[in-house]
Amino acid sequence: MRAIKLLITLLLGLTLLASAAVAALFFVDPSTYRNQIEQRFGAAFGRSFEVVGPIELEKSLRPKIILNEITIANPEWAAQPYFVAAKRVGVQVALIDLLRGDLRILDLAFDGVMLSVEENSNGDNNYTFATRSDEQEPALMPALEQLSITNSAVEYRPAQGDSQTVQIETLRLQNIPGMPQQLEGHGVLKGKKLTFSAIADIPDSKASTKPAWALKASLTGSDMAAAITTRLGDISEWQRADYQVSLSGSGTAEMADL
Repeated sequence: MRAIKLLITLLLGLTLLASAAVAALFFVDPSTYRNQIEQRFGAAFGRSFEVVGPIELEKSLRPKIILNEITIANPEWAAQPYFVAAKRVGVQVALIDLLRGDLRILDLAFDGVMLSVEENSNGDNNYTFATRSDEQEPALMPALEQLSITNSAVEYRPAQGDSQTVQIETLRLQNIPGMPQQLEGHGVLKGKKLTFSAIADIPDSKASTKPAWALKASLTGSDMAAAITTRLGDISEWQRADYQVSLSGSGTAEMADL
């Protein structure tokens, strides 16, 4: 799960920077400021950041900035040249809110993301950035209504043992005011199809507690199937939840390796 947390943190950083760029570039050709964008992102991550493809800006009251073919470099010792490579990153915001100083993200879309998480025998890793310390408080997540990740993957290369890759075919989050929050995804884990969903109860404005979540997941292979369900009072407590697991098929012993 470390790789998933890193992916979320990385996407948050890209989101905040790209959203700020929308306001700065609304009245100009964004390609003119390619170098400044690369330098600002590079300074934020402490790594070389490049936008290889075109930079697009759709101007409206719901403007969208699109970065094509971006890369964030890895340390020299890493096996892969890039910590992150993405074909397309698109951020759409509410312009009026942004001009008032409030960041409200209407749609955030990532396509073709490859996240490479690596560690070596010297205790080094490629996900600790030079510009960030453990003492710094994490950035606050802006209001986000919809998020999607498609055709992506997370690869984890530990200092010892075999590398693992999680394929993310689709991952979608809906967080529209007045509607229940929803998260659903489809992918592949060790050759087996992975499907999961999380749906929050409709929020009660009079309640002081957070809405509960219903979680469901299934893992299906040629000779096994697993179904996992639970209900959480707080979704951040998922690691300490009680899960109901149903197994079937002759290959269920493989679950221990997942």
